[in-house]
Amino acid sequence: MTYWAVAISQPNRERTALVHLERQGYRAYCPMARRQRVRKGRKVTVDVPLFPRYLFVEVDSDRWWSLRGTRGLASIIMDHQREQPMQVRDSRSEEHTSELQSLAYL
Repeated sequence: MTYWAVAISQPNRERTALVHLERQGYRAYCPMARRQRVRKGRKVTVDVPLFPRYLFVEVDSDRWWSLRGTRGLASIIMDHQREQPMQVRDSRSEEHTSELQSLAYL
């Protein structure tokens, strides 16, 4: 059974964690928002995480242990009663992925 779980990245390592999760065969998502920043005296538009350090990862209840050693991840939010990653309860996460993406760029 697959479900979405939440992982916490190391500070400023969301992109690194996403790359390594995808290399391991996981589907992962980090909602991004566009922000104006000043660099070298000029305004530039950059994509920053909507929820800094938090990633959503689709995991299999039998194959999640490899998450623990993923480069860029600090920890996984766990359900200690089941000794597995905590399940994100909303089953419509595909819909919310597109909704979050559209809200992030407003």
